[in-house]
Amino acid sequence: MMHLKNFPKVIFFTLLSSIAYGQIAAEELPIGSIFKKHYYGGPVLSTAGVGAQFVFDRSLDFKNKVGIQLSVQTLKSHREYRKSNPQYDDSKSYIYGKVNALAISRLQLQYKYLIFEKKRERGVKIQGIISAGALFGWLKPNYVKIRDPFIVEKNTKPVDTPYNPDEQLESFVYGRSSHLMGVSEGKKQCGFSGRAGFIVDFSPKENQIIGLELGIQLDRLSNKVNLFYKGESFQNFPSLYTSLVIGLNKT
Repeated sequence: MMHLKNFPKVIFFTLLSSIAYGQIAAEELPIGSIFKKHYYGGPVLSTAGVGAQFVFDRSLDFKNKVGIQLSVQTLKSHREYRKSNPQYDDSKSYIYGKVNALAISRLQLQYKYLIFEKKRERGVKIQGIISAGALFGWLKPNYVKIRDPFIVEKNTKPVDTPYNPDEQLESFVYGRSSHLMGVSEGKKQCGFSGRAGFIVDFSPKENQIIGLELGIQLDRLSNKVNLFYKGESFQNFPSLYTSLVIGLNKT
């Protein structure tokens, strides 16, 4: 039978053991496991255009997350190349032969899974990403500025005109027009989009997201579109992409 004078010692060591056990259990909890909601976004640069994205996802458990990804982007062909009119010293470069421009928005469901967790607060986390969903596009005529190089008056302003190489000599193209020119004349497009990649998160704080996303993606329209006045039409736009991601983790 335990003597009463030893009772305080027993209580003391019992409490000490409990505190020690609690500290070990806390240290074994994965960093960031308390966060359930995640918001991030940033600019996107791909081999098929430029854009931006925003993502919201929720944790299913420590390793798996599901969410929604919204993005907008221009789409271009690998055939594109820029040139300038040597007739003018101040001419703006334009994409030779491009008669239509295409911009898209994506609404995708996203699944994210943990590949490598941070081993310390200032470590690196790596997550894999798979997403798929609908694509909505807008195909508009591409405008250029036309100016007659044989006109003597230097104050003559160039005229914004839908680009048509069959009707306009190269020497008459002064340069590109505003990207917004011709938006009201566009046509709706739709299709499917899929993406696979990974995020490298090197944020120094647990409640922040700062990192890079890299991967591959495919945008497929429901029908072929003509971007150039001659040559093939396009329906599939595969690309490599990278994005700077900045956001927050919430409980």
